[in-house]
Order: sequence, then C-alpha cells, then structure tokens
Amino acid sequence: SPSSLVHHFKEEYHLTISSYIRNQKVKAAKHMLKNSSINISEIAYSLAYSDPNYFMKIFKNTTGITPKTYRQKHLDSPN
Repeated sequence: SPSSLVHHFKEEYHLTISSYIRNQKVKAAKHMLKNSSINISEIAYSLAYSDPNYFMKIFKNTTGITPKTYRQKHLDSPN
C-alpha cells in the first residue's frame, strides 16, 4: 500500500520520498552546472521544475548557494 511504502522508505533511507527525489534532482543539477553550459532555466525544466525560480529556491535551500554561484565556483576551480 502507499502508506506502507512511505513508512518502509523512510525507515530504510531516513528521508521522505519527496526529500530523496529533491536531493537527487539537486545532485543532477550540480552535475549539469559543472559539466555543461546549459542555462539554469533549461536545467530546471529538464529536472521537471515548471518554474525556474522555484528550482533556484530549492537549490539554494539545499546547497546554501544559488545555481549561478555554484557554477561560477566550479568553473573557477581547477577540479
């Protein structure tokens, strides 16, 4: 049942399903920001966010910095 899935998922991963999905989307966004020149709005759309501003808010709440700052930081570093 759906409630059983939610319970077992949280027990196993110590996260809600929505938190897990959000974290995976942010992880994918980080990869795209570091390894491509795709603009931030297109990254948001590719991750199924219909509002790039909402994506930027989620990204900042999760990482502590904006996607633009994240990209600049990683473009400037030799890694």
